[in-house]
Amino acid sequence: MPRTYERKRMIPPEWWDKDLRAYFELWVLDMKQGMQPYAPTTVRTFKRRFILYTRNGWEDDPPKALTLDDVFHTPNVYRVLSMYSVESFSNRHNMLYSLISFAKFLVSMGQLEPTVIDSLRRLRPKRVVPAKKTVLKNLDQITSLKDAIQRKRYEADYSRHLDHAIVDTILHTGVRNAELCNLDLDDVDFVQNVITIRLGKGRKTRRVGLSAQLKQSLQNYLTIRATKAPRDSQAVFINRRGSRIKTADITRRFLKLSKVAGVEITPHGLRRTFATRHAEAGRPLHLIQKALGHTDIRTTQGYLMSDEQAVINAMQGWD
Repeated sequence: MPRTYERKRMIPPEWWDKDLRAYFELWVLDMKQGMQPYAPTTVRTFKRRFILYTRNGWEDDPPKALTLDDVFHTPNVYRVLSMYSVESFSNRHNMLYSLISFAKFLVSMGQLEPTVIDSLRRLRPKRVVPAKKTVLKNLDQITSLKDAIQRKRYEADYSRHLDHAIVDTILHTGVRNAELCNLDLDDVDFVQNVITIRLGKGRKTRRVGLSAQLKQSLQNYLTIRATKAPRDSQAVFINRRGSRIKTADITRRFLKLSKVAGVEITPHGLRRTFATRHAEAGRPLHLIQKALGHTDIRTTQGYLMSDEQAVINAMQGWD
């Protein structure tokens, strides 16, 4: 029942007027196929958040026809964003920036004044509660996570091999959750030892190195995968039914593994672990930045989660 309710909420409400509905469809198409296309995950997020904005703000007293002027009227935007608690930074942030993206498109189409974008930006939320960041701080925790894969009960042994490959891939490349799901067989070059990550965040493509340990792990997994009849023959990571794995599937897998391992970790936390481990090992930060696909090195610095004891141990060896 909740899934049906969620699907319903992703459908544009019936109280949108025809212009709003028409320009919304053009905006979504532009995000997908325009001159500066967005990453698929961003398209889904912006589309979903905009629809939720129009539902959450007006569904208790829906207008006869919600117009573009109503949507971008500053008091309306402030009212809807204020419905979310200050702890819900990501909800406020994603909803506002979906509005800004739509507004930019409408300005380019001559349907909105540029001043609207400035008024929206002035409503930019601030993070009140620090984001919760998970990370595996030492080798023992990494070992515990991998041991949990061996101890966990699976409906099919294939799923165990899949979890091993997923964990190793993120741990050794720092790849994002969505980027991992999008990997195709042609993207993994076992001869040159290179993985090509196509159209990552910001629709950017990058290449990362394939370590000997990850190479062995992926080859072991692909041997098992070859025994299945995949529905998506190009996908590297498929579920036991043969379909390309989705980000939500990986998130659920990590949640279950965390409980078995007794170590809280998420896919993004394992990406953060990749950055932290290599920074503490003395690898150049600009190389870690490139591997992670960050445009700004300050973003990479924010990923580093060295604990106090690591700092103490390092400083004891300083001259």
